[in-house]
Amino acid sequence: MVMDRFGKDLQKIFEEQGKQFTPSIFTVLQLGLRILDVLEYIHEHEYVHGDIKASNLLLSYKTPHQVYLVDYGLAYRYCPEGTHKDYKEDPKRCHDGTLEYTSIDAHKGVAPSRRGDLEILGYCMIYWLSGHLPWEDNLQDPNYVRDSKIRYTDNIAELMKKCFTEKDKPGEIARYMEKVMALNYTEKPAYQQLREILLRGLKDIGQKDDGILDFSISENGDVPAKPALKVFIT
Repeated sequence: MVMDRFGKDLQKIFEEQGKQFTPSIFTVLQLGLRILDVLEYIHEHEYVHGDIKASNLLLSYKTPHQVYLVDYGLAYRYCPEGTHKDYKEDPKRCHDGTLEYTSIDAHKGVAPSRRGDLEILGYCMIYWLSGHLPWEDNLQDPNYVRDSKIRYTDNIAELMKKCFTEKDKPGEIARYMEKVMALNYTEKPAYQQLREILLRGLKDIGQKDDGILDFSISENGDVPAKPALKVFIT
């Protein structure tokens, strides 16, 4: 089997930059848009990823501004032959995924679904922007993490207050999370509406989605080339 050679994962870059991406909100919103594109593609083919996080986003070795979503070890066929799996809690499968980011459904042992992927992405964007999640101080207790996330389901404003100062609070991420948390288990997400929320965030800071993901890591000083976020299934 021949595989592409990859460069750094985004978690390493995030840590090297002091637990933030530079430029922060601009980069995170564009990264969110690219991941939404990938998730919609995967979902339309009856699968969910289940473990979105910075360490599963790898830069291309040759083109360091092209990003790949990898590691499909928790991928799940949520809708075989067009029939969505039923909501069913299984205590034997509780807390699958990366604990700080995984969805409430996964904490309850429910099979992954589209809303779970989008919820995970939301936690990732909050973490990438703030460097903090309210439950990360007690990750040794999965039930505490689960209960913390459940408490914020209907109170996204409080979640944002825990993670950001009033001045730095990103309204577009709050709106994204509110929309995702309102989804039913089997409901098809309105991907374009979620994109519009993030695009509005770019517009509010005087930017637009130009397709360039600049993590400020170029070693030769070249101007970043326009990338495409790609899916690489392992």
